[in-house]
Amino acid sequence: MQSRLRSVVCALMVGLVVAGCSQQEMRDRSYGASSQQRIGNVAYDDTFDAAERVFRSFFSTERADRGEGILVARPIEVDKRGEPVGVRDTMTMTPSRRRRVAELRLSRSGSDVLAMCQVKLQRLDTSERRAFRPQIGDDRPSESHPFEAEAGASPSQRELWTDLGRDRELERQVLNALRDRLVREGAPESPGPS
Repeated sequence: MQSRLRSVVCALMVGLVVAGCSQQEMRDRSYGASSQQRIGNVAYDDTFDAAERVFRSFFSTERADRGEGILVARPIEVDKRGEPVGVRDTMTMTPSRRRRVAELRLSRSGSDVLAMCQVKLQRLDTSERRAFRPQIGDDRPSESHPFEAEAGASPSQRELWTDLGRDRELERQVLNALRDRLVREGAPESPGPS
């Protein structure tokens, strides 16, 4: 009886450890995870101006909102095949399309500004979505009415991008470039990104 109880407790402990590890990985893939840097004794407007210039040196800006403190980049396709992740990647020799999506947020914290950068790597998974989508109704094309499943759909409706993780190195480069620019422009030096 004691050994059975002990094995149940051990199994629960192992389960909690494994769940904790997978939870950390999910947090890293979520939009909330980002590299951060606190910039001390600097005006928010000066920091945002510098952040805009630095962000544009790395990415093409899609949206910049000073009031909200956010810079969003247009997605950039990359030529990085990486390791096989799904069955399709293992079975095919054609590389999956991948892209980077970047976001830089600034927030006031007393006399400091907190800069948070996130660069996500994504893979196009539209073919899997089409393959496993349930079929409804009679969608057989006729001679007089050909059926076009994607007719009139925008790219955001046609494409499904799956998050693969973050590019932490590029996040650190952006934050270091922001810090260096503010130091050159006369802001006090701050520690590196975390």
